Amino acid sequence: MTRLGAERAWNNFDFWLVLICWIPLPGVNVAFLRLLRLMRLLKIVSKIKQLQVIVMGLIMGMASVQYIVILLILVFYLFAVLGVSTFRRNDPFHFGYLGVAMLTLFRVSSLDGWSTPLHINAYGCNSQNIDVNGVIAPSPFFFTFLQMIPTLVHYFS
Repeated sequence: MTRLGAERAWNNFDFWLVLICWIPLPGVNVAFLRLLRLMRLLKIVSKIKQLQVIVMGLIMGMASVQYIVILLILVFYLFAVLGVSTFRRNDPFHFGYLGVAMLTLFRVSSLDGWSTPLHINAYGCNSQNIDVNGVIAPSPFFFTFLQMIPTLVHYFS
């Protein structure tokens, strides 16, 4: 496709999007269609050679991301099995089942709501300082290492 043909195709794309946005159609999300107009920014990639190199590097690097995701799932699975076997009696809400434990461990590693599972399992009580099943779990090193996983993945990747 020639440069003039590509420009004409983008102009047609933009024209039809603007026209659809102005016509009141039921069930059409106009905000989403307006966001599609941002695709015109992709024209910049074809005009700047250095930007093409960066975009191609990002696209080629996406293939290795799947292996990092598989590795993280295996690490979370290992920690979830360890967490269920260690903390199930003390904290059945966060570690009662394997799926719930994996979700809890994801929250702990992303530092979103990590203090509640840590507090319950480190001190054997919930947030109101009430003894839960009379069991005091091991030290919080389990959670500390789990919070370091994203840092380690970033460092070694």
